[in-house]
Amino acid sequence: ASGANTELGDALSASTAVWYAFYFLAVRSARAKDSTLRIMVWTSLVGAPLLLATAIALGERVTPSGLAGWAAVGGLGVVHVAGQGAIAWALGRAPAAPAALPRPPASPPPPRPPTRSRGPRWRPSRGGCRPETRSGCVCPPRRQDSIFDG
Repeated sequence: ASGANTELGDALSASTAVWYAFYFLAVRSARAKDSTLRIMVWTSLVGAPLLLATAIALGERVTPSGLAGWAAVGGLGVVHVAGQGAIAWALGRAPAAPAALPRPPASPPPPRPPTRSRGPRWRPSRGGCRPETRSGCVCPPRRQDSIFDG
């Protein structure tokens, strides 16, 4: 969907990404010496007054109207504490750059080599492989000498 000012939206999106990267780096640095709880308390004590001042300066309403509004505020608070707390906790255990990237989907396992359909199956034992008439594992094929072997 296109809006009235897509260039402004693109600029604000890029700015948000940059500031979020700075947040990740700051939290990662803080997690090197402080606990997750301490970081969350301090980011809330610093961030809440700044956001309140910005909302008042812009003429925004700062209190919800009605029970549904308060329920939304409570839900957003829980989601914020859980989400940002999880990020702060994880940044204490993982580097900031890989933690910021989405995890790629798992690749499918490699195809299994075909097994013989007839004859005995081979099962590893102390002296090498021995034939097994019941279900057993198939010994890996012998490694062929290559030109790199001395």
